[in-house]
Amino acid sequence: MKIRHSLLLGGVTGLWLGGAPVAQAQTVSPTVLPLTDPTPNSSTNTSFRNPEVYAARGTAFLVVGQAPNAYSDLSQAIAQNPTPTNPELFFNRGMVRARLGDSLGARLDFEQAANLYLQQGNAIGYRQTLDQMRSL
Repeated sequence: MKIRHSLLLGGVTGLWLGGAPVAQAQTVSPTVLPLTDPTPNSSTNTSFRNPEVYAARGTAFLVVGQAPNAYSDLSQAIAQNPTPTNPELFFNRGMVRARLGDSLGARLDFEQAANLYLQQGNAIGYRQTLDQMRSL
């Protein structure tokens, strides 16, 4: 599985660069912590609304095999960004959709990821995304 996100959340660590593992993904605990805001009216605690937090937790859910939760968080991260430019969000959500049996949705996400990788001049990400599309 090619997860494209560096994370340290809920006991899961991993880093992929250009499709090669830089650090081995490890699962210390299959638990991914919930995003809760203990003080909903606090102007200083906004992590529960931060798309990067949803992206990291969604990726962690993907790594530990919790596809429905991964889909929810990655979709939230995408929805909270009016002009998403991070191809990794779409790539990872495409991986989740493929696991859930949603080939059409996976293809749409992979197409979006491929377009963003191409716009950013990331040939390796573009090629790997096309490889994932071919495997659907």
